[in-house]
Amino acid sequence: MDSNVIILVKLHPIIENTQNFNFNQQIINVSDDEINLEELMVVSDVLITDYSSVIFEYALLDKPTIQYLDGWSIYQTERDLFFEPKNYSFEYNTYNESELERMIYKSFEQRDLIGKERFKYQFLSI
Repeated sequence: MDSNVIILVKLHPIIENTQNFNFNQQIINVSDDEINLEELMVVSDVLITDYSSVIFEYALLDKPTIQYLDGWSIYQTERDLFFEPKNYSFEYNTYNESELERMIYKSFEQRDLIGKERFKYQFLSI
């Protein structure tokens, strides 16, 4: 990963298991920190999320969003969603770690503003 990229990881409060992450100087766990999610969204350049509703708030910031949909079939059987994320993605969908890394770089180089506007039109009254 490019040395200019720093990833701050803030896990959902119900997620306690962090053993699947390889935290280091570029991938930093801020889950237990006093920093709230809204503060992180304002200072971030891109959001990487799975099926979280944070995409709605972040869409208002007009910044790139990457949906990491690894494990979608498992998640779908365990929980119910209001919409199918794959049908309403407004920028970048990824399904594994190698795609995720490519999409991080792509999100800085090429923005999908049309997709972002389409998502906002479908879900947000602005």
